[in-house]
Amino acid sequence: FGYDLPGGWGLVGNGQGENDEYNPESGYSSVASTLESGEDAYAYFDIFRPSPDLAKKDFEVAGDSDMESHICQSDIDVSIRYRQKRCVGGSNRQLNEDFVSLEYKVTVLWSPPVNAVFSPGSNELFPSGNRHPSNSVTDPTSSQTKAYQSDEELVLIDKEKVVTNGTLEASACVDGLDIEIEQVRFADINNDNTPCQFILRNECHKDNVLYERDAINPANALGVGSKLSFAWTAEVKMKEAYLKGSVSTNLGIVSVKWHPVPLELPTGTALNGNGEFALVHGPLKLATSSSCCFLGPSCYIENAPFEVKMNKLPDVIQVAVPFELSYCITNKTSLDQDVDIQLRDFDYVKDSNSEYLVGGPTNNRKCLAPNESHSFSFMIVPTKVGQVFLPQISLASRRFNTWIMHETPERQSLHCVLP
Repeated sequence: FGYDLPGGWGLVGNGQGENDEYNPESGYSSVASTLESGEDAYAYFDIFRPSPDLAKKDFEVAGDSDMESHICQSDIDVSIRYRQKRCVGGSNRQLNEDFVSLEYKVTVLWSPPVNAVFSPGSNELFPSGNRHPSNSVTDPTSSQTKAYQSDEELVLIDKEKVVTNGTLEASACVDGLDIEIEQVRFADINNDNTPCQFILRNECHKDNVLYERDAINPANALGVGSKLSFAWTAEVKMKEAYLKGSVSTNLGIVSVKWHPVPLELPTGTALNGNGEFALVHGPLKLATSSSCCFLGPSCYIENAPFEVKMNKLPDVIQVAVPFELSYCITNKTSLDQDVDIQLRDFDYVKDSNSEYLVGGPTNNRKCLAPNESHSFSFMIVPTKVGQVFLPQISLASRRFNTWIMHETPERQSLHCVLP
């Protein structure tokens, strides 16, 4: 069948529940030798479908990691045969037997045991002039970017570290099918066909394990209203053959080991047999955990044409005490680059009610030779005590029409000013 059955399991008949033509009773099992009037008997059979293993697929063409694509339906024919005894006649009652056969059709819907949702956290680097459509501008002196729908693609720069958040939820918990999470582990998609490596940078995660059940983490059951959240930091490193261009790939693999939680049987149920699974119903908790694999978020990766670094700020910022806000930009290409430097909220800074005074280039253009670096700075004088946003500074490449640095109200540096 192309897969191994769990340990201790074996096929019944030909594995499809069909009778062997040489043994007509091969597909049937005895439930009860005698069933008196008013008695109940519990009959059961075990079925198995292996979880899809995304880790064995070719990730060049694997595409979507949505486990919902693996939902399927099994139609099962259940046949029940028995001999019904009845008494006939008057005073000389005789016992007759009638052969009865009942046929039922059962449908089993196989659903993914667990759903995984990933969302990007904070990243460390500026856009650095990457040529992803979401980073393009129609006019480098404008604050507007082109409209681009890219909600599912994470834009990264080579050697950047990125934080990714993950959430696990039992997909069929509303139907009473809870699961227990044994382990969550991160794995890199690293083979000859992958354009880059993702290196886990969380020192507390041994063997790339993001979560593991132990005495410290005993609460691992996922049911209605419960989720398991985790996060990891990975560094991206493009392979040398791809450094001159850009690549699209997935941010690693997340492997989840899990156990199903069996359903409770009705009170007083009569069972046939004393096997390992005789006292359970529904999903069977096997000796070894099952595994599901999920592809990480889709991401666009580029060896960006620029590099921007902000020099260290003073450890303490005080009101009415000037300090320098400085940056260094490097042209990493072999081309001359015209860069626009703009202080985005200069009009606000000139307001008498502003939180600081600023001095420096407000709208400047600099030409950078290949591999040349340029430093520029602003002098800031805080005028108020408390939390203060630094001025919004933007750098744009005239050649590529892309942002090198693009601070917005949603992504400004917040600092505390002391008396």
